[in-house]
Amino acid sequence: MFLVFFVTSFVSQSFSDLFAIRFKQNFAIENAHVIDANTSNDSFNDQLVFLSGKVYAPEPLTDQEFSVSSEGIILLRRVEVFQWEEDIDRSNASTSYTYEHVWSDELIDSTRFRKDGYDNPSQKPYASKYFINTSVTVGPHKVDQSLLETLIGSQNFQSALSDDELDLIIETKLQNYTRSHGFLWSGNPEAPEVGDVRISFGRIMADALTIVAKKSDNEFLPFETKKGPIFIAQQGIVDLEHVFDQRYRQAFGSAVIIVVTGYLFIWVGIVVMLEPLRGFPITKSPSRGLNKMAFKSMLAVSPLAIGYICLLFIIAYF
Repeated sequence: MFLVFFVTSFVSQSFSDLFAIRFKQNFAIENAHVIDANTSNDSFNDQLVFLSGKVYAPEPLTDQEFSVSSEGIILLRRVEVFQWEEDIDRSNASTSYTYEHVWSDELIDSTRFRKDGYDNPSQKPYASKYFINTSVTVGPHKVDQSLLETLIGSQNFQSALSDDELDLIIETKLQNYTRSHGFLWSGNPEAPEVGDVRISFGRIMADALTIVAKKSDNEFLPFETKKGPIFIAQQGIVDLEHVFDQRYRQAFGSAVIIVVTGYLFIWVGIVVMLEPLRGFPITKSPSRGLNKMAFKSMLAVSPLAIGYICLLFIIAYF
């Protein structure tokens, strides 16, 4: 029962996120003032506004540590390390641990691994970092860093440097690195080893921005609602009705994954709990007559999962 409540709490939170996005969308459609991006108008100060316009970013983006300069509104230096990752499998009566290699820009703490012999480095030679252009404006309106940060995670980065520019970094700073497939590699790109590093540079470009936020003179601030702040920047010219679509699709996809995963998690928990009582191997199919109690329990919670998914689609399309 605790397992059901535990999973249901995550599902409820995902529904809450969906309702919050839908509320903000409806609130913005009903209350946002559409303003001209090319003119300054103080009559809408401290009110929710919607505007779309051409982006001006006269200053380049710079990563001084690597002497990198690029056009755009956000520059990303991504530093990844080749590491061990632990995978825990509890699908059987006993728990098993497997280890595989991954590239990650976050250090994985191998001291927490259940088995020895899979040691990861404890530090990186350089940090991953974002550089946000401080000169961005839409018409006379300044777009500050906190608003541009909302683009991170919702937009794809494109390669920021040419091969010649990467070669220059090798000549001036990273003499022991090589270039391959748009990365700078500390080891052999074809046969990486644990502890090897690869570095890439990406950027977000934008010819135009659509903004939904509170206007304060010629700047933008979060507009507070009972379901959270409205503070959105999106690439391109987008209708107000569709500004929230991408965020809603992401939240909807996450909610479906949580429902399905939670359902399987509950079923596995029931199977593991019943195994000592039934004495049947849980790896065999319930359709063969084994573990019938677990199979019936799975069917019992199926309507809950199906109901959640149906409700998700109702929220999404109505």
